[in-house]
Amino acid sequence: MAIEIRLMQDNEASRANDFFNRIYNTNRSFENFKWEFLDGPDGKAIYVLALANDTIVGIQCAIPLQFMDSTGKLILTAKSEDTLVDPSYRGQKIFERMYELLFTECKRTGIHYIWGFTPALKAFERLGFEVPFKSEQCL
Repeated sequence: MAIEIRLMQDNEASRANDFFNRIYNTNRSFENFKWEFLDGPDGKAIYVLALANDTIVGIQCAIPLQFMDSTGKLILTAKSEDTLVDPSYRGQKIFERMYELLFTECKRTGIHYIWGFTPALKAFERLGFEVPFKSEQCL
């Protein structure tokens, strides 16, 4: 089955959120999705979909955020977020293909660095990410 990798259209945002909720068995509200990915202070997230017969089987995005370097210059970065492939579709290089498009779009929009927090270090290192330190969350 062919997997299509493309940018999310605005009218597909609720479908992306529904996919996230189904896979993680959670209930993130669409209002929260809009706040995090569509209404960011530095612009809308670059949101990538993987589709099989028009069914979402993977999501990945980059949330643009401006940082200031040590000289005071603003740099456009992006936080990697919502990296998820349906377990029944894993092993088909969907993760890598979504990131290929994401990297292209980040370059096109002037994003210089992509960063994030994840326990899945090996998968990201295979894509060329560096891991300067490890962090964990706890409650």
